[in-house]
Amino acid sequence: MFFRTPSVPVAVLFAVLFLAGCGSRDTSEKDASEQGRASTGSGNGSSNENNSPRYGPPSIEPGFIALTDRYDLSGWHEVNKSDLKGKASTPDRRFSVDQGVLIVADKDRDNKRGQKDLWTIREFNRDFVLKFEFRAAKEAIGYIIVRNSAIPVGDYIRRGQETYLKSFRNDDWNEMEITVKLVTRVNGNPLTTKDTLEATFANGKPVVTLNGKQFDSATVLVRVEVMPKVNGQPLRRYYPTTTTSKGSIAIRAISGKIEYRNLRFREL
Repeated sequence: MFFRTPSVPVAVLFAVLFLAGCGSRDTSEKDASEQGRASTGSGNGSSNENNSPRYGPPSIEPGFIALTDRYDLSGWHEVNKSDLKGKASTPDRRFSVDQGVLIVADKDRDNKRGQKDLWTIREFNRDFVLKFEFRAAKEAIGYIIVRNSAIPVGDYIRRGQETYLKSFRNDDWNEMEITVKLVTRVNGNPLTTKDTLEATFANGKPVVTLNGKQFDSATVLVRVEVMPKVNGQPLRRYYPTTTTSKGSIAIRAISGKIEYRNLRFREL
């Protein structure tokens, strides 16, 4: 399940490019080191446990900002509710945090399943990369919502989904990387910084040239694309899909237990 937004025709190319650059940078960003407060744990666990981000400092690359706190759900909220700062779980206990691991339970405190979303307070109005690790119980399924696009996260192989993911590990941690950026395509091919695209109007019609060669304006698309990868391999059915120019991120619970850790992002 995912949502698509229509591609933008070249006639509004300049308007889209202008609006995409107008998003203001959020000046209230928490410092990554504050978001990733370290906890060494009791030291009584096994060596594997003590080497895990659950018991040690999270691994945050330079330039990335953590989206999860190690002790509470700061920066997240349920729909139409306030920030969960200082809370280790949602009231229904469907979402909780334990030493930096955000846990999505199979059922809530009343033993009920069903769809439930946990949203970031922050909005993402620029191109960015989102990274996180996840571990899914047998046949569990959920989603990461990026603005208005839903990307499935779960036990792909045992559900008979995305079976081409050769490096996927059952009952273990896998990494997802989602790139969200404004992309211009001509004849389906994305442009790079080396390309020169010119769009003008003559006799009321758009005239498009790419690197000096004229193209039919109908072949030019400008849109925001979401490009998810799992362990470095693209999710084929969702690579790429389209989304809106701004919005938040959500973790969607559906069924089965899924754990998330090291949720972080970097603006491009």
